[in-house]
Amino acid sequence: MNILITGGNRGLGFELVKIFLSNGIDVLSIVRSEQARSTIERNFPECSVVVADITDYLKLKKIDCLKNKKIDVLINNAGAGGRGTSVTDTDPDEVEKQFRVHCLGAFNVTKAFYPALLKSDNPVIINISSRVGSISKNASGEFTNRGFSYSYRIGKGAQNMLTQCLAQELGPQGFKVCALHPGRLLTPSGASDAHMEPNESAIVIYNLLVKNKLENGGYYCVETGTIPW
Repeated sequence: MNILITGGNRGLGFELVKIFLSNGIDVLSIVRSEQARSTIERNFPECSVVVADITDYLKLKKIDCLKNKKIDVLINNAGAGGRGTSVTDTDPDEVEKQFRVHCLGAFNVTKAFYPALLKSDNPVIINISSRVGSISKNASGEFTNRGFSYSYRIGKGAQNMLTQCLAQELGPQGFKVCALHPGRLLTPSGASDAHMEPNESAIVIYNLLVKNKLENGGYYCVETGTIPW
């Protein structure tokens, strides 16, 4: 099995790289800086690493090592935390940045390596989403006055729509495309109710994948099972 993971140098991405490699699975990670590459190569010398900006589709297309490679699983994990929590303190540039990273970035990576995914007998695309990207949960008032970022919610909401578009198009071709909320993780940008270590989440995600528990078009949560769109 060959797995491509974006943002594998820290947090959940780092733990995903670790658990898949420890189980004998070939892993390639795309990161955005030489420093990030060094982090992975220092900890996981057996992992292949490429430095590229996922918001730049043309540069992704030029990654030579993937032109003739088969990719069985793509995990669009790369992301960034947002800041402003109201319309008055949210910078429009921040909204654009979150869209570009979470939605456009996942779109670009999927499009660039679609030919490599087609070579797999059972291609899987997992977009690492968030509970705050759920329109249903936002509409219910669950996140009202809790200090959640406007731009992050918008970026993840857009990414969720991408997931549905891909699932509907690629499902008939044998793909499984799903969104996955990794849980309330204890990371520098984690929510106030965070309680789960990234390595715990990575173990659950690994088991969901290898035990074939993911279905096309699903919106999963490592804590609750599923999330309403």
